[in-house]
Amino acid sequence: MTCDECERCKANGYKFCIKCGQSFAEGTEPVPEKKKEGLFNDRTMNKLVVPSMIVVLFSVIIDVILVVAGFSSTFDAVQDPTYEGNGLYIYLFVWIGILRLNGHLAQLQWVFIAIALIVSAAVFLYQSRFAFKGGKNYAERNKDTPLFWLALLLGSTLVLEIILTLVISGLGTETSAPSDLNDLSFEKALFWFGEAAVFEEIGFRFLWIGVPMAIVALCMKKKDFYKCLLGGFGMSKVGLVFLVFSTINFAYAHVGGWGLWKMFPVMLGGFAMGYLFMRFGLHVSIMCHMLTDYLGVWLAGSVAFTGLLELLLLLFGLIAVPVLLKKTYQGVRGIKDLPKTGFEDQEESIDSRTD
Repeated sequence: MTCDECERCKANGYKFCIKCGQSFAEGTEPVPEKKKEGLFNDRTMNKLVVPSMIVVLFSVIIDVILVVAGFSSTFDAVQDPTYEGNGLYIYLFVWIGILRLNGHLAQLQWVFIAIALIVSAAVFLYQSRFAFKGGKNYAERNKDTPLFWLALLLGSTLVLEIILTLVISGLGTETSAPSDLNDLSFEKALFWFGEAAVFEEIGFRFLWIGVPMAIVALCMKKKDFYKCLLGGFGMSKVGLVFLVFSTINFAYAHVGGWGLWKMFPVMLGGFAMGYLFMRFGLHVSIMCHMLTDYLGVWLAGSVAFTGLLELLLLLFGLIAVPVLLKKTYQGVRGIKDLPKTGFEDQEESIDSRTD
């Protein structure tokens, strides 16, 4: 027997060991014993993300509670004719307004925002359900869940954004927030940041990654090309081009209110949201945007518990930075091995692997 699980698996009638892969068929050569993994192997480093996963889970729940609890008061507040949100727009290095929403239209917009946030959270939590189960192989099993990747990218990119902002500020650049973000009421903050989480993800990820990839899939005669609109199609060389373009476009959109310096920190978050869109779907990028922007709502509320969550998010994000850097390095090295579009004929791909 090759490992300590072989006897148990053979006694249970398995054809192979579920731990080491050893076949129990007669004449089969033993599977070579694996060398002991080092301290910085992927499995060990992935465990560093688990504390952030717990904080992100609580954060998602709290943000949904905020939306539900503040729905009625926000619905009444946005009816004020003098209130103006961003409305409907397209952004391509310049704002192209389509429709300004106020009054009852703003109320309908808020209903759409609230539904989008709640549904996105529900789908996100459902797809992350395997991360809620313990067991011996917990760290290995949950590494492909949306919760793991959101926890990894959110906390660590926030830390890197803060560090980058401090460096820029230290070089003498003014890095203060726009005046219209100061002294926001709870209702206004809930609407503005919720609007950003939903409509900016539609305007930057859906429009500049999902739509182009759907067109590529249509050109390759994929019947389910429309599914690309909501993301979740995975990484490819063509998709990476759209991701980079979307990120730069998204970052430049913040220059008008913040200044040119804001592009650089925002690019980190924009790339993270774009990656989540491509790997898991629009609902997960909305969650990332929601958690990032609703930190402002938490600050406005000045609640001790949410303040503690912010502190823990940054602390555990700092711990996860080495994991992000390692996975980024692995990702950059793996670009050459990415499929061209990801829509190549599966049968051809299988044949090429068996040749």
